[in-house]
Amino acid sequence: MPRKPHIIAIGGGKGGVGKTLISLSISLALAELGKKVTLIDADLGGANLHSMLGVHTPGKSLYDFFRDKNIEFDSLITATPVANLKLICGAPGAVGMADIQYWEKLKTIRLFKRLDTEFVVVDLGAGTSLNEIDLFNSAHQGIVVAQPEPPAIQDCYNFIKLSLFRKLHLDFMDSPWVLKLLDQCTDPTHTRDHRLISTLAEQVREHDIRLGMRFYRLINNYTPHLILNQIQNKEEIMDGLSLQVAVQDLLRIKIDFWGYVPNDHEIYKSIRSSRPDAIISTRGEIRKNILRMVKQFILHEEMSSEQPQLNNYAPLLDILNRKDKQEESMDRICSIECPLWGKCEYQEGGVYCRMPENEYRANLKLVEVKESREERIRGHLGARRN
Repeated sequence: MPRKPHIIAIGGGKGGVGKTLISLSISLALAELGKKVTLIDADLGGANLHSMLGVHTPGKSLYDFFRDKNIEFDSLITATPVANLKLICGAPGAVGMADIQYWEKLKTIRLFKRLDTEFVVVDLGAGTSLNEIDLFNSAHQGIVVAQPEPPAIQDCYNFIKLSLFRKLHLDFMDSPWVLKLLDQCTDPTHTRDHRLISTLAEQVREHDIRLGMRFYRLINNYTPHLILNQIQNKEEIMDGLSLQVAVQDLLRIKIDFWGYVPNDHEIYKSIRSSRPDAIISTRGEIRKNILRMVKQFILHEEMSSEQPQLNNYAPLLDILNRKDKQEESMDRICSIECPLWGKCEYQEGGVYCRMPENEYRANLKLVEVKESREERIRGHLGARRN
């Protein structure tokens, strides 16, 4: 039997954050390193990868495959100007293609896994429909892409939470009780249900210890990966670290921060000119970062000790309590580690705090005064007992 390909899916929820650019860059890097790669444009309504690769007149696409049952899936593979890189085009501007039936989606996922290639890179469409989420969860490695701005960070968190709940939902189809519990708290903003995923896991364990072990095993093994795109300066990397900690804090899953891609106007010139070879050109920080991520996290090569390692975890309290003046106005992420958690009217775990800075500081002082008063009372009562 031929070896099955390693599937990598790139998603993130919000459109325009650079999922297609990251998908193409990773594919180009793998192909340059001598790996056979098939890049799949899974945007079933607005595909454009073929034009970025300089394939102006693609042959058959996923639209033809879903429309005509007699078309073989391998016939969709299109050659590209890049050595070792093949392309399967999506459905550009096809009405209704984003709403394929469930059995069609399962069939497509099975066919992805049968392709004669070493790596399959799937560029997902925008949004959080079940198509995007199921394709994301079917991959061996799922990468979420976000930009350092509040809407993109929030949509990325929502995408991760919905993907996790979808995974749990499919895994517990044999347990109506667990499904009912999951359906009660799928709201990604935590505005109506403040229960953490660990609370749900404990409720499942108390109901049935075997189901509880399955629940804990799934969330422990569910690890999406994060790439920040269009970074202007190193301070914006803190947005990715905040998202990482919020996911670990609220969903109790680990998210690996692979790194970032800097903002470079030259890369958009290469996209407009349909020159894929210039996207990871021989110079620049983009090439260095993409190649490092591919070698370290996809090919699992030993990295040189001289190369700086990623900081994969940043304690949230360090982010919230940074004292340097330049960071005083830094956006806060809503989390159970916040001193005002449980004492705040917003309470939207996983997204940026909407409380004004002056209100936050005033409430923080009230909490500190209350805690100090309670501590003095406890000390006084302890002294009287003695």
